[in-house]
Amino acid sequence: MKKNDYLLIGFTVGFSLLFYKQNAGLNFLIFSLLFIILSWIRNKKLFHDKKIIGPLLALIISAISVILTNSSLSIIANCLALLYYAAIVLNAKNSIVVSLFASAISVAGSYVFVILDAITRSKTKQGQTKPGNNFKLIMTSIVIILIILFYVVYRASNPLFATNTSWINLDFISFSWICFTLFGFLICYGLLYVKQFQSINEWEGGLNNNLTKQPLKEENYAIEIKAGLALFGFLNLFLLVLNVGDICSFMLKNALPKGISHSDFVHNGVGMIILSIVMACSIILYLFRFNIQANQLSKPLIALVILWIVQSLVMITSTCLRNQIYIASYNLTYKRIGVYVWLFLAIVGLVLMIIKVRKNKTNWYLVKMNSLIWFYALIISSLVNWDKVITNYNLSCKSYFEVDYYYLFSLSNSNLTELINVTKNKNFKLLNHRLLNSNKYRHSYEYQQSYTELIHDKIFYYVLSHRNTWQSLNYVQHNNDKKINHQLLN
Repeated sequence: MKKNDYLLIGFTVGFSLLFYKQNAGLNFLIFSLLFIILSWIRNKKLFHDKKIIGPLLALIISAISVILTNSSLSIIANCLALLYYAAIVLNAKNSIVVSLFASAISVAGSYVFVILDAITRSKTKQGQTKPGNNFKLIMTSIVIILIILFYVVYRASNPLFATNTSWINLDFISFSWICFTLFGFLICYGLLYVKQFQSINEWEGGLNNNLTKQPLKEENYAIEIKAGLALFGFLNLFLLVLNVGDICSFMLKNALPKGISHSDFVHNGVGMIILSIVMACSIILYLFRFNIQANQLSKPLIALVILWIVQSLVMITSTCLRNQIYIASYNLTYKRIGVYVWLFLAIVGLVLMIIKVRKNKTNWYLVKMNSLIWFYALIISSLVNWDKVITNYNLSCKSYFEVDYYYLFSLSNSNLTELINVTKNKNFKLLNHRLLNSNKYRHSYEYQQSYTELIHDKIFYYVLSHRNTWQSLNYVQHNNDKKINHQLLN
């Protein structure tokens, strides 16, 4: 067998050992570090390339975030970081878009690529692969299987032999374990052998970050610029009216317009804002697909576009304030945090749009930079225990009678410690009261449970899913176990 084959086997064994019947925790960090070590063994020169530093740090940080927060967001971030790192170690010149595409296809279609690669390797060429390698692998596998089979037979036939060999534990071998290990093999194969799509690499290699400076002579393009001037002239006028109205009726008076609810003013408004920005940016991408500085109308158009972007940033700022008032009036939820996320991504896109317009960058540059910033924003946000943040905010910023406890109990086990701690507060008097959900769209009689019943149910299901193993070790579980044991002792 070749060195890569041994690395694949070790990688698969590590996957099975770390993840079979385990929860998310330390296993994600160890698996990520194992992947980094294997990639270093395969290509030591790789780590001299500065382009790999970002994906490498993202992989390690996302794995650490799994231990710290134990959230679905951190797991998703780590999986994306694995895919990005797997592709970038083979071709550091690729963008994050192409890298994620290549690695995702390689992992998803690994069961096909395994067969195709095996057929290719079986066609030995003269003076290359040794014919005995495949036979050696087959015989080694047969010997291992026979050894395990005879061990099981002898142990079943002789109790004394079973006692003397009790230190050998093969109880983990089962049909489910075999299927899981096979699944892990396919994932590891896809990560180690990311397919390179030559046509896509050549296409991306031919793309530039800067627009060509050749003058444009097409009369139709001059008409497009005039149309753009008229369009963004009206868009700036609309935004001026919108922003002045927000400042006068909202920021200065600090009140909502009459007849408009918080939900309409925030959630519905955000959707329309994002839609308007996407539509306008699509038009900008079309107008600035070439270098238009050769046209005499280019400067006024650039000025109107930048003015529209600045006004859009003002509009986004006012929307952030609306969302904050919404949160202060009700409760903090993932949906309201999502509003901030969408607005942040919109700000990033608009700032990059200014760079594109001013520096004559290509549309592909815009796609690459947006994708890269979104990826690293996901990695950084995965370090935050959002369930804990939501719980602490709602419990500290609202009176205990106004908190939506059913929403808090619907979150993951990451906030279990906070839900137990609040019962120790002398001002908390809802322990045995029937709680009503504050959501007006739900019927209160469907949720009439006491806080004690809810906390007992949450602890019960937490203990039921508990894995007290080193693979599943994480900070959230450590805190929860400590708090539950303290409760039992008292």
